[in-house]
Amino acid sequence: MIEIKEYKNREEALEQILMLDQDYTLIRHNFEKGEIIELHKHPVDEWVVFNSGKCDVTLGMESKIIEAKEYTLAIYLPKNENHRLRCLTDISYWVLRKTE
Repeated sequence: MIEIKEYKNREEALEQILMLDQDYTLIRHNFEKGEIIELHKHPVDEWVVFNSGKCDVTLGMESKIIEAKEYTLAIYLPKNENHRLRCLTDISYWVLRKTE
């Protein structure tokens, strides 16, 4: 099941996701409508955080169209789970990943 949480803004999302005294990597991505981030996985948990745009997210065998309008969204991608993202609009998002 694709887990999505809504937050008022990016700061609130990070405050809720980040655990104290843990190391994280934060990566910013910009993609254009139609671009696809092909199926892949990571050895650590990951969150995709964005506040505008629309994408089709696949996690394992489930796909879901997700659109951020009024809220910042955080999509949880568990470690070692195949996932993919297809951009349905131009989109800018942050990937937050626990550092190994």
